[in-house]
Parts: sequence; structure tokens; C-alpha cells
Amino acid sequence: MHPLCPAHGSKIFRSADFIIKYYFKIYASIFKYFIERFSCLG
Repeated sequence: MHPLCPAHGSKIFRSADFIIKYYFKIYASIFKYFIERFSCLG
């Protein structure tokens, strides 16, 4: 194995994990917003 591969891979996975958590927070807030809107209408 090349010594740079694990560090490079961990950097990619760390940024991907950050992006996934960031978008999950956005989608969760949007989902919560729509749930509150529809519950008010209902």
C-alpha cells in the first residue's frame, strides 16, 4: 500500500461525512417545516 493513500482517503471521507451531515440538517429542517405547515392546515 502507498503511505499517502490512507491519509488521502480519510481526508475525502471526512469531508464527505461533513457534507452528508450538513445536507441532512438542511433536509431535516425543510421536512420539519413542511410537517408543521401541513399539520397547521389539517
